[in-house]
Amino acid sequence: MFIIRTIIFWFVITISINAYLMTLPILVLRKRDYPPNYLIQQNNRIDLQKNTECAAFSTAYLLRHFGIEAEGESLYTHFPCKTRRALFCNKNQRSFALKGHIVE
Repeated sequence: MFIIRTIIFWFVITISINAYLMTLPILVLRKRDYPPNYLIQQNNRIDLQKNTECAAFSTAYLLRHFGIEAEGESLYTHFPCKTRRALFCNKNQRSFALKGHIVE
């Protein structure tokens, strides 16, 4: 019984701290109509990644949408500002694509 009470206690404490720091999640059940310019409806290939290279592969997908042929693996090797764990910030991903650092 002691273990169950301890687990419940830590669960309540964790939820309380999260609610204070990040507010409670708000469930939204309405359907949103996204503008057509946010949807990619043309044919495009989806490459499979091996590790945490999703930023490069998603950037390559978007570049191919705009008519620039790009490979996810080659983009990943040239991405700036990767962390030690090979993670990448979304802000850097946008600036990388906008500056035209495209490797073919």
